[in-house]
Amino acid sequence: MITLRHCLAAVSLVSGLLITPASYSATAPALPVALVGSYQGLIQVPGVPEGTPFGRIEFITTSAGKATGKLVLIDKKPYPFVITLTANDGGTEAIGTAILVKKLATKTTPQEDLLTLNLTVKSDGTFDSTGNSTLPTLPSATFEEVPGAAFKTPVFVPVKAPCPWLGAYTAAFSDAEPAGAGVPTASGYMTGAVSTAGLMTVAGKLADGTAFTGSMKPSADGRHFLFLTPYTTTIGGYFVSSFQLTQRSDNKWHVADGTAAYTKWKKVPYSKDKLFPAGFGPVDVFLTMAQWTAPVGISQNVGTVMGIDRTKIFGFGLENVINTTTYAARLPLKLGLNANNTFRVAEGGVGSPLIPLTAEWAKRFTGKVDPKTGLITLSLFIEDVLPIIPPATIAKPAVKRTVAFSGVMFQLLPSDPSPIASGLAIVPPLTTADTTVIGNFGFTGPVLVDPIYATAANTAGNYTVRVNMLEPATPTTTGSPADEQVVPFTIASDLSSMKFFGRTIPLSGDSRPVSLAFSDVSNKTAFNNLTVTVFLNTSTGAITGMNANYYQVQISIPPVIKIRTFDADSSRITKLP
Repeated sequence: MITLRHCLAAVSLVSGLLITPASYSATAPALPVALVGSYQGLIQVPGVPEGTPFGRIEFITTSAGKATGKLVLIDKKPYPFVITLTANDGGTEAIGTAILVKKLATKTTPQEDLLTLNLTVKSDGTFDSTGNSTLPTLPSATFEEVPGAAFKTPVFVPVKAPCPWLGAYTAAFSDAEPAGAGVPTASGYMTGAVSTAGLMTVAGKLADGTAFTGSMKPSADGRHFLFLTPYTTTIGGYFVSSFQLTQRSDNKWHVADGTAAYTKWKKVPYSKDKLFPAGFGPVDVFLTMAQWTAPVGISQNVGTVMGIDRTKIFGFGLENVINTTTYAARLPLKLGLNANNTFRVAEGGVGSPLIPLTAEWAKRFTGKVDPKTGLITLSLFIEDVLPIIPPATIAKPAVKRTVAFSGVMFQLLPSDPSPIASGLAIVPPLTTADTTVIGNFGFTGPVLVDPIYATAANTAGNYTVRVNMLEPATPTTTGSPADEQVVPFTIASDLSSMKFFGRTIPLSGDSRPVSLAFSDVSNKTAFNNLTVTVFLNTSTGAITGMNANYYQVQISIPPVIKIRTFDADSSRITKLP
């Protein structure tokens, strides 16, 4: 039984409840080595076909026969314990029991055990834990360990006994079931990193926008579990996931089948919450998880590691985010990856800017992926004109909002048709009467060659041109070539810019198959700009001629305007190998 000395040493008396790390006075024989170590597990209330999460347990056993640890239940409270374990004759298992919380006896009522625990530690690296709870903070329940999520944690040592699945990971939690009104439709996500000691630290967001951090210790065969109580204003909510890492055919680690992972999510109702005040769940969630290899050195980027170079594009899909027809003129439909790990728009909706006009698209969409973690952050800038409501007669300025996207990319096997990215999009309310919208986004396949690159092949490249000066009478412009000078120029492989006589100018107009215009005319270059028009063969895209115009204003009294105009036909233009 519990001794008076132990009760006095660790008593927490709250509202008449006694929380005590329970131990037993009997002297226990030494535990076999196979039963000594660090253990952890998930706890559930049994059910059919699966139970519901109730908490987690962690403890350390010693050769002296003691198990010291704690339960952490979904009421967010820790319940410590010290149990004396007794091994069987074969040394294959050891058992012990404890009363963790009790209600003290009074003159009229006997002592009541409110939280009990039974432990069976096994030599195969697993354990059984059962118990009973009648705590006032939680519904009364009998609980047990989640099968496959109750194990001994190994000790990894670099070089001598290294962790096999060391590295970075990306994961997404999607397709909550049963779906329905009030259940999030977005994809939660997390990034993770496994240390040399085997500890996986993670950070991410659930599909309702709730941010979280956590850590997980593994079993010897790669099993992990995540236990979160992420909601600060309520008790009883949780997000729990148990999974096993296995090796793919390319030797990277992943979760082989997301449906086989035990992933449960519940939010309890809370009327003051702005999002999902009615709560939801418990729901099952599909887990996608894969190891992430970061680029190494300046010659690599996310695209090269994934086999998606600058010439490749993929779909940008939205679900329950915005009206894609209303915002078509600002909405990307396909994206590509730049060498600096930013995203470029490869195709837009109806009424959107021409694709090579990167400056125009930058006003509507930006995005990047962190090469170290695989974390994606995107911004879509939308505008709305509100209706005029009498007696007002003048429209208010357009309402500008930023749709914030966050998620992760996946480095999948070539044969895997799954999305290469998943995450959530948060849309701010348009008016005070509206609510925030949270939807889902993904990068979808197939990954294809960008038509811009395919059709630009005969236009892009390195050239020389022997220029013909058309206006030699005006004052000489600065930085321009001389008449009949051979000038180098380069057109980017995606036609987004041209470098002419050492000066880089962006694409300003796409009139293919007839012509392309490049110009740096803007408010910032009003007094010194260059415009080059390239004329094309309408069948092949080859350059058949060009015109270059330098315009400069010398600030003086009076101002001096300087203009130089050059042209060239195909006989003056040479494409270099």
